[in-house]
Amino acid sequence: KDLAVLTQACGQFVAAAKEQRAALASAKRTARAAAKAEKQRLCELLAARQKELRESLKLKPRSLPEDVDVIVAGGGSHVGGGGGGLARRAYAYAELRQGGEGGVICTGPLREQAAEAERDAQTLRAVLVAKGEDAAV
Repeated sequence: KDLAVLTQACGQFVAAAKEQRAALASAKRTARAAAKAEKQRLCELLAARQKELRESLKLKPRSLPEDVDVIVAGGGSHVGGGGGGLARRAYAYAELRQGGEGGVICTGPLREQAAEAERDAQTLRAVLVAKGEDAAV
């Protein structure tokens, strides 16, 4: 009789251990799937943000005309975009410098399109040539 009780207890112990291993494996699969889904969501969010910034200027960052620069404004400290933060926007502006890499002489207004900022730069260069540095400021 003692052997039958021990055999039954051993069987119950083995069955309980199998159930625990199965539950742990299931929990790990669920956690991996959740982590993968979160990573995918963050990648999609990042891609959408990058696309939004490119489209807001209608240019590729490497194709900026001479004397035009870009500034990114708005947004918050978190990537999620919630919490009442301002939307991130990119703006182009004209920037004239002394002798190529010298100090900034003047800057134009913020524009939503690089072409507008390039026209500002052309106007500022024309004023600089025609009337001098003091007039361009």
